[in-house]
Amino acid sequence: MLRISLLELVMKGIPEGLISIFGIFALSKTKFDWKKFLYLSLSLIVLTYLFRFLPVGYCIHILLSIMSMILISIIVLQIHFLTAIKTSFLIIIIILFLEGVTLCVLNCIFLNDKVCQIMMNPLMKSLAGIPSTIIFGAIMTIIYVNYRKKIIQN
Repeated sequence: MLRISLLELVMKGIPEGLISIFGIFALSKTKFDWKKFLYLSLSLIVLTYLFRFLPVGYCIHILLSIMSMILISIIVLQIHFLTAIKTSFLIIIIILFLEGVTLCVLNCIFLNDKVCQIMMNPLMKSLAGIPSTIIFGAIMTIIYVNYRKKIIQN
């Protein structure tokens, strides 16, 4: 079981869930709607949090989160299933890449034992993840702004 603390949910899970749904809007070139955004974000955050309580391995909860993202994108946003699959996988790949970079940077700055201590402490782990969440948000914002500029120009 891969439980996360309430602190990790607030500092990492909620921002990442909001940015992920914003990313679906941006990558699928769907018109932004606040009601749908908030509904989808809340759904994804709650589902992802609940998946962490299932007695499954690390990769399984990620797959369940991807499937949830795909299904809620198709059902609520009415986007094509291939677009939903592509955007969901791209978002997860970006998140995993940025978290991997964060871990590599931490390994370069600290010794491996110190990184293990950081990852065992919910507060330190959440703080260490903030840069990757900010970069993830910046990437999705740039994609969305570029999409909006193209619409305005046409």
